[in-house]
Amino acid sequence: PHFKKWEEERRQPMSFSTSTTAATLPVVSFEVDPVVNDISTCRDGDYFGLILVTNWPPSSPLLQADDDTNNVDRHYQKFLEAVKSCFDSEDTDTTVSVSTSTDYTRTVTEEEEEQEQQQCRPPAVYFQPVLALHVTLATFSRSHKIVDNNNENKAANNRRRECEKKRATELVRSASKLPEWPQKPIRLVVDSAQIGTKAGILLWKDLSGGVGEIRRCLQRAAAAEAEAAPLSLPVSGGGPGNNPADPDQLQRHGNYPTIPGIIHSTILRFSSIPKTPADRVQKKFRSEVLSKIGKDFFPSNNHSTDDNNNNNDDDNESGGAVIVADTVKLACGSTPYMHFPADEKHILWSCELQQQQQQKQH
Repeated sequence: PHFKKWEEERRQPMSFSTSTTAATLPVVSFEVDPVVNDISTCRDGDYFGLILVTNWPPSSPLLQADDDTNNVDRHYQKFLEAVKSCFDSEDTDTTVSVSTSTDYTRTVTEEEEEQEQQQCRPPAVYFQPVLALHVTLATFSRSHKIVDNNNENKAANNRRRECEKKRATELVRSASKLPEWPQKPIRLVVDSAQIGTKAGILLWKDLSGGVGEIRRCLQRAAAAEAEAAPLSLPVSGGGPGNNPADPDQLQRHGNYPTIPGIIHSTILRFSSIPKTPADRVQKKFRSEVLSKIGKDFFPSNNHSTDDNNNNNDDDNESGGAVIVADTVKLACGSTPYMHFPADEKHILWSCELQQQQQQKQH
């Protein structure tokens, strides 16, 4: 009966909004994300995750710094400073670190210096570097730390991860061949923002509708995969003798891939509980940040969607901060939260969104 219910739910079309506003009731407490503390200390390969993203690395307007009044980077940096001001400086000070030594006169060896660097901790409020900003389209394997108890487990888990890579790559390739897959770049404008219990996010409005189209194509490709072999696909348990709760396994095909219900970019997380009271943070965030989005931050020109006009990439000239994302990438996350280069080692598959679609598989 459970499988029958899942089959009925799977066949229902998913809908995705092009705009999402912040939660009406702001949270009044924050929670630690322990993974944040691994960002500066883990090695490339300590983590594993599979995620389909766009606008990563961020498109050139986010990276360029010039005097252009429509430059998105200028607006983003201004926005970040306003968000930081919602917290006490000790919560955002990037120079804070933990040291085990109290003797500052003695000579420090290279080994001790390396240990000291590893003991440096991020601030309580950790802001995502601009090069790691991205928009998640779907998650094929949640990012998690690799734990192999012995060589046998390591070999088996390596094989399993390779299977995950192959399955995800084949699915996105199939999805990209569907006629509904967008042929034009995705155009995004900032719609809102919020600071939640575990993270702060930018919420985007999709002027092109491309995000929803990609997600629906993924859903259709996943449904076709499940229909072709509904009982043969690996489930999260991975097989006899494996722990079903182990995140280093294939997800159940009933929820594969995981597709967010919003269009967002995470901008901050908490490595420790901020000392600034959450209610004070939210009050200042509402007055100094939220109320100014579309005005002082990311000014809007009341952009319309592609259904009603034919302007694609010229919105920047009309005074609005528009991000043009022309590439979709399937990334293998070997360190947390996209803190790795966009190179052939980490990109399993990519697709350019142009009038004439081009695909490149690594």
